[in-house]
Amino acid sequence: MRRRLRATFAALSVRNFRLFVVGQLVSNVGTWMQKLAQGWLILDLTGSGTWLGAIVAVQHLPTLVIGPFAGVLADRHGRRAILLLTGTAGAIPALVLGVLTLTDRASIQLVFILALVVGLLDALETPARQALPSDLVPIRLLSNAVTLSNVVQNMGKAVGPAIAGVLISVVGLPLTFLVNSVSFLAVVCALLLMSPEAFVNRHRVVRARGQVREGLRHVRSTPELFGPMMLLAVAGLLALNFQVLLLLLARTTFGGGSAEAGYLLAALGAGSVVGGLVLAGVLRATRSRIIYAALVLSALFVLTGLAPSYWSALCLVFVLGSATVAFKTLVSTWLQLRSGPEMRGRVMSLLVVCSAGMSPLGAPLMGWAASTFGTRATFIVIGVCVAAAAVVCRAYLGAARSSAEDSVRRTKACAVQEVKEM
Repeated sequence: MRRRLRATFAALSVRNFRLFVVGQLVSNVGTWMQKLAQGWLILDLTGSGTWLGAIVAVQHLPTLVIGPFAGVLADRHGRRAILLLTGTAGAIPALVLGVLTLTDRASIQLVFILALVVGLLDALETPARQALPSDLVPIRLLSNAVTLSNVVQNMGKAVGPAIAGVLISVVGLPLTFLVNSVSFLAVVCALLLMSPEAFVNRHRVVRARGQVREGLRHVRSTPELFGPMMLLAVAGLLALNFQVLLLLLARTTFGGGSAEAGYLLAALGAGSVVGGLVLAGVLRATRSRIIYAALVLSALFVLTGLAPSYWSALCLVFVLGSATVAFKTLVSTWLQLRSGPEMRGRVMSLLVVCSAGMSPLGAPLMGWAASTFGTRATFIVIGVCVAAAAVVCRAYLGAARSSAEDSVRRTKACAVQEVKEM
């Protein structure tokens, strides 16, 4: 048991990584409080699932547009410095939104503008945050560090919406936004307390033209990167729009309020935390495990769409959270281990584009689909599409591997022939 616990939390033996985890945990609780509050505010202002999808799309649009460039910045400059900048600036939109709701001046236009500002900061922050663990821990602990980082993200998802749901019901929306603005202090303090001398990887890419294209070519020409990334893109487009799907499931399918929506998001986060902790010490990224995780994810979407009651849906969403963190962690770890330090920021930025960056397209589409065909049908169709993408990805990787093996055999045969002719 002790050995299992040590393996589960191995990366926490590094002081800088411990600071990173604490700062991210506090801030993520606040961030997910705001995500639920912002979504509920849009539903109060418009009553429309399409508008809810649109606000999520606007917030993630910068990730789609400037994500690859943010990855270049993460490779060129100190990732800690980028996070200090975005952490400090991130408190401002939350504070403004809190004041607007407190004074009853919030409008759909202002909420959209602030969502766009938050999206710009997220687009700059996410590649640096995803790549930072590789600067903090040795390579032997990287898989564990990535898993624990995902657990921390999902702990915020578990706790934040539950707190927000209760706060909205008891005292209203404004306090939720104001709490999030204060939570950014934790990130800034943790980053300032880190010791730069203890960083494992200090390699920085020298500024040069064409570095974004270089990153795109690197991924496209490497099947082991391109296949899983495209599978993640399909999941990001359809399945990972939980801010839209779970709020609509609670409100339109089961007739619940903000508390019920918060509990669904909290169940998703709690499942992610439990799944992440169970897998942290044993999870190893392989091609086949990525495919199996995607198939399990697709099956759970279908089952959630068929759930007969709110409580059965709540239980399924908990398991869905575990499956989601397993799938995303496997893809993230695989991509980091298969890319060199000089490319890691750009590869991780493309990972972010393929997950969160798909929301500008997927969130309005899922909001429209749920409003038009029903939330249940939308969940079922998502499951079928993700399963189909997993099957195609497996076939693509298999063909690429066979082609590579054939190339090696031909090279060896040519070498043997040359030796014989000598």
